[in-house]
Amino acid sequence: MELSAVATEGLTLCGDTARVGDRSFRCLVMSACDILLKRKDEDVLHDNDELSSVDAAVLKQSYAGIVTLALEAAKTNSDTPQIRCLWNNHMEKVNQPTYLITLKTEETNKSKGKDIQFSCSMEQLQDLVGKLRDACKTMERVANT
Repeated sequence: MELSAVATEGLTLCGDTARVGDRSFRCLVMSACDILLKRKDEDVLHDNDELSSVDAAVLKQSYAGIVTLALEAAKTNSDTPQIRCLWNNHMEKVNQPTYLITLKTEETNKSKGKDIQFSCSMEQLQDLVGKLRDACKTMERVANT
């Protein structure tokens, strides 16, 4: 059973007790199961006091990671030892820091831009910073010509 990078990042976020506390984690897992079993709808994620302390973007990506893990496990008919094996294989990734980034965009002729939120690893953040620096240098060159 393989999980996508997005799902792994979601599991990384929900495993970070600084972002998702233990009680919130338990509530998130139970809510995800209830939603998958169609006992409740996704509104339960927003209406739950236990989850209100979790940042909305972190909650969304954590929920996606948990749901992906559950669906992949069901699809491959995995048992508990297989899921533990998957967890152990991703453990070094889970213990790496994940950064939650919010970019504020600006558009001409509009008073307010949009916020774009995503999470990334240290390597992805360094790559983004390098690309943004290159873009700034290119814009400076174009402006000076």
